[in-house]
Amino acid sequence: MSNKINIGLFGLGCVGRGVYSNIQKFYSEQINIKKICIKHPEKHTDINPELLTTDASEVLEDSSIDLVIELIDNGAEATALIAQSLRSGKDVISANKAAIANSLRFFIDLQNQTGKTLLYEGAVAGAVPVIRLLESHYANEKITGLEGIVNGSTNYLLSKLRLDKLTFDDALAQAQSNGFAESDPSLDIDGWDAGYKLIILAAHAFGDTLSIEEVQRTTFSEFLAQAPDLSKQWKCIAKVNNEGENLELSIDFKEEPIDSQFTSVEYELNAIKVHSAIAGTNVLYGSGAGANATASAVLSDLFQWKKGFRYDYSKFYQRKEYLKKLQGIPA
Repeated sequence: MSNKINIGLFGLGCVGRGVYSNIQKFYSEQINIKKICIKHPEKHTDINPELLTTDASEVLEDSSIDLVIELIDNGAEATALIAQSLRSGKDVISANKAAIANSLRFFIDLQNQTGKTLLYEGAVAGAVPVIRLLESHYANEKITGLEGIVNGSTNYLLSKLRLDKLTFDDALAQAQSNGFAESDPSLDIDGWDAGYKLIILAAHAFGDTLSIEEVQRTTFSEFLAQAPDLSKQWKCIAKVNNEGENLELSIDFKEEPIDSQFTSVEYELNAIKVHSAIAGTNVLYGSGAGANATASAVLSDLFQWKKGFRYDYSKFYQRKEYLKKLQGIPA
């Protein structure tokens, strides 16, 4: 067991199950799930009951656990749990976009204070490694724009309405049964999920951390109320506009032209365009929702963590120094 990574897992929902099953299937010789903390162990009779606990301290106070993987669906509880884990001397991998987006400055400071690492590739765009790309390839290159399809649930609904001629309610039911939509569908269809993801992307791309209240959101209900022609190529586009002094973040439904790179992005797939000063435009495309897509990102974070990877937040610190100069504050 000494060569294995001992992990404590919080949450056995769609993503938690995906991580658990893929570890058992592919990585059981490398990763040992020491303890799983959940609220209702009685719902998981197929798992060894000795692995299950309702007491978070059994994970946080276990010195043999190397890494905490946080996959619960409550943003406030996830924030507290991540903070507890870091303060307990444990590195953390999370996929909770609400927790990360709402508390990113706090988590950056906490990582500095504790010397521990927080990774969260799974919080944005599923298996598409966009955060790591922004942190590595674009660490010192100016990004001039960013836009994309980052909510697989909304994209799935649009595809089902246009291609499969389903009603909205039937399409939503299918999205939930396939694990593409959140347990609370309003998080997806009202733009909260995409908004949180866009905040995270903007922080890594431009160095600014905004609140969800600053994101302009068009909900699915507002879109449908406009009686759009659903046979056309509508896409829900998350966009960062950085042409002025301040970033502008928006989630809106746009009719894409037939030659757009977003028109072929159907169902739960995601795509993100990164515009930069030197490279021009690069497009990332891949599976953006569901248990396996997010589990892939979580497990990728785990193996990157094992190699010592952590976020440098270079754009964040570059912007802090820039603002200091504007205010005449000595570095």
